[in-house]
Amino acid sequence: MEISPEHRRVLSGEARGAGAACVRALLRVLSLMYGLAVHVRNFLYDKGLRRERRVDKPVISIGNITTGGTGKTPAVEHVVKWFLKRGVRPAILSRGYRSKGGRNDEALVLAARLPGVPHRQQPGRFRAAVEAIQHDHANVLVLDDGFQHRQLARFADIVLIDATCPFGYGHLLPRGLLREPAENIRRADAIVVTRCDLVDAAALTELMDRLDALAPEVPKATAMHRPAAVGAYPNGEPQNPAALAGKGLGLFSSIGNPKAFRRTVEQLGATIAWSTEFPDHHWYTGDDVADILRAGDAAEAFVTTEKDAVKLGGLWPQVEMEILSGEDELNKLLEEALQAAKYGEEEEKEE
Repeated sequence: MEISPEHRRVLSGEARGAGAACVRALLRVLSLMYGLAVHVRNFLYDKGLRRERRVDKPVISIGNITTGGTGKTPAVEHVVKWFLKRGVRPAILSRGYRSKGGRNDEALVLAARLPGVPHRQQPGRFRAAVEAIQHDHANVLVLDDGFQHRQLARFADIVLIDATCPFGYGHLLPRGLLREPAENIRRADAIVVTRCDLVDAAALTELMDRLDALAPEVPKATAMHRPAAVGAYPNGEPQNPAALAGKGLGLFSSIGNPKAFRRTVEQLGATIAWSTEFPDHHWYTGDDVADILRAGDAAEAFVTTEKDAVKLGGLWPQVEMEILSGEDELNKLLEEALQAAKYGEEEEKEE
């Protein structure tokens, strides 16, 4: 579901007045209907009344319980690189939401950061998995945004929780950002809390306590999205992120959590002279570019996200996921998938 900046203001309660309150009341009714549909679907899978489809290679899902903005793309990159360093052949599977010309913005970013790694985008993730195994010779599959896609059975579910907006304003879609009830994270095999550097220690402790209450048996890690470099798309030489310090910047983005992006840029010592937000996965038009240039006259440079840069251009920070705590348990889970992949290879050789 596409969440516009105006929609987010209503959901968060920032938008005040009788009109906004009426909209929230209506959305609350719709969220009850949505919640019933989610409950029925999960019940059918939990009871085996709807069948999961399995492939003969381990599938690692990177997902979330809220719509957009938890940092799945850096997490996918992190996991894929982990497997590449250990000599296996990963492939990425995703739905391809809002794709254009066969690939969406996330696929363009991953193609730039992970050259040579197959990425199959199509709504039928099982079919994509079969094709990745048969045609790309992949022996590990990384499923991007797969927690709610239960048709394709997976070896492990890694669920990301954004520390800056962990439970989507406390409501299911469309009243909030939750794609399913928060307690469903107990289905996860690991939880990674992202953007921990953007909240204070007390808020992080409170969040970890709640996650422990919701999913006491699930191992948990914490992480941050670390700006590793700043580059000018498409051929600019990467620079140290400190290059943005002291500059007055024009900021624009079309991502799920634009406030977190702004705070990351501000942490680099920059001043935001002007900013605007577009809906998640937005494809820019000529009019959009003209509006940005016109409104950003006071800015020394434009800064956008990597997902936006591959569609447009400008300065962009290359962000990597850095695990702050819980790395050993997360690596243990990935190691088990690695061994499953190698075991499958050994069985094929024996045959």
